[in-house]
Amino acid sequence: MSAANITMMSRQQLYECVWSTPAQKLAVEFGLSDVGLAKICKRHNIPRPPRGYWAKRAARKKVRRPPLPRIFDRGLEYVHIPRRRTADDLRIGVAVMRAPAMIQVADRLARPHPLIVHSRQILRAAKAGDDQLVSPNLQAGLAIRVSRTLLDRALRIFDALVKHWESMGGTVVVGQVNVFRQPFTELRLYEESIRIDLHEVIERIPTRPGVRIHWRSRNFKCRPTGRLVFRIHACCCRATRKSWADGIRQRLESMLGPIADTLTDILVKKKHDRLDEECEARQWSSLKRSREAAAKREEELEQRRAKLLEDVQAWKTAGEIRAYLCAMRRRLESSELAITDEAAFIMWMKWATWYSDYLDPLISTPPSPEVVRGPTNMSVRELDLTNKTRRLVERLQVADTDELHAISRAMVERIGGNDCAKQWNEICRVLERFGYDVHDRYEN
Repeated sequence: MSAANITMMSRQQLYECVWSTPAQKLAVEFGLSDVGLAKICKRHNIPRPPRGYWAKRAARKKVRRPPLPRIFDRGLEYVHIPRRRTADDLRIGVAVMRAPAMIQVADRLARPHPLIVHSRQILRAAKAGDDQLVSPNLQAGLAIRVSRTLLDRALRIFDALVKHWESMGGTVVVGQVNVFRQPFTELRLYEESIRIDLHEVIERIPTRPGVRIHWRSRNFKCRPTGRLVFRIHACCCRATRKSWADGIRQRLESMLGPIADTLTDILVKKKHDRLDEECEARQWSSLKRSREAAAKREEELEQRRAKLLEDVQAWKTAGEIRAYLCAMRRRLESSELAITDEAAFIMWMKWATWYSDYLDPLISTPPSPEVVRGPTNMSVRELDLTNKTRRLVERLQVADTDELHAISRAMVERIGGNDCAKQWNEICRVLERFGYDVHDRYEN
């Protein structure tokens, strides 16, 4: 589906629309059925007006409006509403799901955008390079590199694209990048950005054909071909087209609609990828804290074990010392032993008695061992999951983490297919975070 046929808004915005416009009327505006709108509200946990709400409101009766509940899945903060074919669309034969954005390029620059005016001044004053093309060079202007013959046409194309982009709620930013201060043009939408440029294809004509010279030497001259090329600089979406050029039958002006749709598709995907990366980063951060806490508890437990064994050994030693002192007293009373220095013996006996008490751990109260809590059962709605894993968990039809922990790898493969190792490891990470034993479940 073309991104131009997708309405994107926040949960708060859709919540305000649902409680300010009846569902049937709002669904028509979005190109949906009222059932489809209800499913979207349910998926994003947005409350809807109950039966009789609009009648009470029309009669000016007091009605209750519940607040928008919080959600833990950041991926559900934004709502994507695809526009479907309506009955009117089918009657007039309009292919809504296939229709690209319509962008008209003017025959001349009338009321150009301020960025176009600024870039036109820079490009007209710029000197042509060895390739006979002009560009902003060291100044912040639109990323245009064309011959003076195509300068007006390139500005008109950019003017139409910039005005269309701003009408969609996006912004256009120009600036310079890297140490060479190369100009760039950046389109921003949905809190994401992407860079574009427009240039003219040049033809290199050898000046000394057939002569073999050093590769550093200039053995050609450049000649502009009059063909414009529009490029998108994006590492994501490898299967998406990122370059459009003038052809034999079609010029770049007629391709601006698909270009704008592709730009929107890429930015929507970048936003989804960023939200999923943030979700995984939160998962790893939470899991790291959980693992560190578990390691600390295990270290403390090991220290207590060692202290217990040490106390037992000290208790045994203290008992042996007391038994030895009692045997010595009996020998002294029976005159089997004689004391040569009575004062020194009395001091030694006091010290030995004190030392036996000092070694005995039962004289002081030892610390009580910490009780390690078991797993914390949580509702699956409260789990912080990526979009793909959340859909898989919903298909498993589990209510809480206890039921999710009982799910086997084979059951997940039956629902999600064999290529679900990433989602399985994510489920294990989340379960381990809440205290479940999943050390032998991770997929390598």
